[in-house]
Amino acid sequence: MLEALNILRWIFGSYYLLVGIAVALSLLGVIPGADRIDFGKGINDFIAALERTGFALGALAVTYTVAGALILSHKTAHLGIVILAPAVVMIFLTHLFVEEGAPVWGSLHMAILMALAWQYRHGYASLFDFNGTAAMG
Repeated sequence: MLEALNILRWIFGSYYLLVGIAVALSLLGVIPGADRIDFGKGINDFIAALERTGFALGALAVTYTVAGALILSHKTAHLGIVILAPAVVMIFLTHLFVEEGAPVWGSLHMAILMALAWQYRHGYASLFDFNGTAAMG
């Protein structure tokens, strides 16, 4: 089971690392036509709104790239999961509620993130230790 989760971690981390790089290269104009991907009317409108902000897609590119790279390493995966979590929650909610979304796609991302967060739950123990005993041990 642990080996399967490690393979899943590598696939998930690689996906976000590569998507982050692709979004960054698209924003820089290196990858032409990447802005023409059709995700469905509602999601296309949402992405266009993010693009109009002038910073949101760039922030997503950095978030995806950094989090994906961190998730690839066993020692830093828990930090990558924390960094990626807000974006995955937005992916989940967008695909769940926005017109022409793909709930299965968003749910898959959320389920993988939750499985990885559970695998690395010990890395978060000190965040929820209100007595300070985790820092002592």
